[in-house]
Amino acid sequence: MKTFFLLALLALAAIGGATAQYEDLRNEGAHETQCQERRAMDACRDHLMKQCTASTMPITWPWKWRLPSCRELKHRCCNQLEQVPPSCRCKVIRSTVQEIQGSKQQGMTMSEVRQMAKTLPSICNMYPTYCNIPTTSGDCYC
Repeated sequence: MKTFFLLALLALAAIGGATAQYEDLRNEGAHETQCQERRAMDACRDHLMKQCTASTMPITWPWKWRLPSCRELKHRCCNQLEQVPPSCRCKVIRSTVQEIQGSKQQGMTMSEVRQMAKTLPSICNMYPTYCNIPTTSGDCYC
């Protein structure tokens, strides 16, 4: 009887351990799905493209009008980035840089965009503070 009870207990422990591992794998898959879903990062895209520079705003606007809109754009970008789980932020930033690269919009050079994108979490006081952004060839994380 003791042997049967011991075997039953061991079987339950094994099933419990397997269930816990399955839950971990399932949660990991859900986390990966979170990273893969496309998020609207328009404010960050515009911030990285320097859409709020003096050259992109009407010359008739006084600087005191331009500065608040630049701050607002940065604030909106940081709010968007805050909605992304910390482990996914760099991936979302890299996707945004790729989107900019594919759009061929005028503005900053891609080198400048990548440089600013690397420190975007730091600018927003978030973790991670630095992201590796690949060059245009995609083989170098600089």
